[in-house]
Amino acid sequence: MQPTPEHHRILSTVGAWKVACKFYMQPGQPPLETEATDTVEALGPFWTLSRFEGSMMGQPFSGVTTLGYEPAQQRFVSTWVDTMMPHLWYFTGGFIEDGKVLELKGQAPSMGGEGTAPWRITHTFESPDTMTLRMFTTLPDGPEVMTMENTYTRMA
Repeated sequence: MQPTPEHHRILSTVGAWKVACKFYMQPGQPPLETEATDTVEALGPFWTLSRFEGSMMGQPFSGVTTLGYEPAQQRFVSTWVDTMMPHLWYFTGGFIEDGKVLELKGQAPSMGGEGTAPWRITHTFESPDTMTLRMFTTLPDGPEVMTMENTYTRMA
């Protein structure tokens, strides 16, 4: 199999990134702000593997993301695991907004504490060296809220 244009697109994120993080812990409250790094590596010509390193509420925090494109299903797929939660996050989706935003959707633990809820991630590619990741969830009473906003700046 040969890489598709979609594979080349995600491989453009390979490198080291400085991340300015905003975590929205409670709706209507100011975000918890911190800095992190994310190192994105190519895993062959089809996948990326990123290693996120930072802190959360004064504790070390690490996470790993996979991102790829499945040509047969014509969709992007992504997973996330981290040091604070025993849950594998799994998302699928595609590009929206004239190809500037990669939108991924999935089910993950509810912020209400029980069961799962819809989650949505957007990767906005502002330039080859700047991107923003936003994460949203639907609360048990219905509205969708942003839970995280990470601004990435390429270091190398």
